[in-house]
Amino acid sequence: QDSFEAYPIVDSGIHNHNILGRLVSMELSKKKQNFLGRHKFYIAHLALISSEFIWGSFVVVSKYGIEDGLSAVHFVCFRTLVAFFILLLLSLCTAELRQELLRIPNRKEAKLLLSIGLCSSVFTAFLSYGLAMSTATNAVVLEMTAIPFTALIAISLKREKLTKLKAFGIVAGTVGGFVMTEVENFEVSGRYFWGNVILLLGGLVFSIYIILCEDAYRSMPSIVVNCRSNFLAVISNWIFAFIAFPQEMRIVSFDEMKFGSWITILYAGAVGMVGAGQLFAWGLKHTSSVAGAIYFPVQAMAGIGLAMLLLGDIPSLRPATSWSI
Repeated sequence: QDSFEAYPIVDSGIHNHNILGRLVSMELSKKKQNFLGRHKFYIAHLALISSEFIWGSFVVVSKYGIEDGLSAVHFVCFRTLVAFFILLLLSLCTAELRQELLRIPNRKEAKLLLSIGLCSSVFTAFLSYGLAMSTATNAVVLEMTAIPFTALIAISLKREKLTKLKAFGIVAGTVGGFVMTEVENFEVSGRYFWGNVILLLGGLVFSIYIILCEDAYRSMPSIVVNCRSNFLAVISNWIFAFIAFPQEMRIVSFDEMKFGSWITILYAGAVGMVGAGQLFAWGLKHTSSVAGAIYFPVQAMAGIGLAMLLLGDIPSLRPATSWSI
């Protein structure tokens, strides 16, 4: 009889404990939402700054791998492939993401995703080949040209208002980019001239990419958007590599790759493209394309500092002047 009377008491305690647990969980969830709601603006900007810092390290590590014998062709192909598989696994983690990934996009979404994938592919190629023909310091400085490019495109599309300060910033940023490409050297005989031109074009492509992503991230989950765009980038990069560089795409050339090259590729794909990419996506979703571009100097500062430490790449007067402008 005692044992029969004990069970309802234990049951009641468990029931009350569960209710109390749910109430506490709901209260904590509300506080978390309130905190995010109040500080979302600052957290979004912190996410953008963090992504730029990681991208600065990503450029330097990439240059280190290329100088150590990693082919720019292999780097372009494998880093997007690594990023795609990681994003695919993340997209399959929850039922909601799986459903979104398997959903057939409408015509407008398909055009947007195709454009993002194309920009991602072209920017990846420009950055990799530009790094092979220039320096890590030049690369991170020239990527800052995405700031005036993004502002100019946003103003052209009437997303931002043109002010005197923005006009000055666009002109100054453009002049800074031209300083780096040795525009005064009309015979184009500078050691890094063509590499810098490619990197400058990469800044333009990336600014278009930011504008497109701003629309995509507000209508679709960023993981799914990045997964689909990377899939398109993988296809275009591998097709281009097999057509343009058939000798380097032989299987025997993969066997000759060093262990350090694979580490560089994994870091670039996992940390640079997925980690920093998702931070940037969340920040961009809660700010704007211009805000997403305005923190590029953080990438340059991180890249220049790491290039000095890891590569012994001491910035000369030209990149220092360009960065300042």
